[in-house]
Amino acid sequence: MKNKESKVYGLVCILFIIMEDTIKSLMKEKAFLKLSKSKMSELLIEFLIFNLHQLSRTFYAWFGEKERSELIDAVVIELLDDLKQKNKVELEERYVNLNIDIFGDYLEEFTFKSILDDFFNIYNKREIEYANYLDNPEKGKGFAGTLLWEFSNKIAKIIERENDLEIIMKVQILGTSWTYFGDIMKKLLLEKEEK
Repeated sequence: MKNKESKVYGLVCILFIIMEDTIKSLMKEKAFLKLSKSKMSELLIEFLIFNLHQLSRTFYAWFGEKERSELIDAVVIELLDDLKQKNKVELEERYVNLNIDIFGDYLEEFTFKSILDDFFNIYNKREIEYANYLDNPEKGKGFAGTLLWEFSNKIAKIIERENDLEIIMKVQILGTSWTYFGDIMKKLLLEKEEK
């Protein structure tokens, strides 16, 4: 894959856009607004890791294991470097086309930073867990055991709305937002280097 650095940067931009949309949607939920800052941070990390896992599955389908592994590792390193090392002003300058005000509020929270310190531990646990889930339900069976269903239930549990179908459906809609960027990602990753 050519121009790897610029492609990784583009993928991180996409992740920021997805997370920004996620936060805006969550801010409309009373249950989210009632959470402590540490619970909000936990929720955001779960969404971030879920979106990274979705990217990882997509990369595997497009390129195979070796390239998927290299690409997702580069994306994670770049993303964490931006989140941990750059302040809000630097992020706004780097991602000039994004309105990261709402995301920036969480970047400045100590709880979010402390969870980022434990990111790889959480990420590795979720990768093992999510690898066991199917993309789609088996014929004639329910949604239990599918990635999106299990993720939605995890989020519902964090916000203390277990078995609440309304919140589970809202999370499923948020969880699929990354798919809208599939064509953009594929074009970005398959684009040939300019000579």
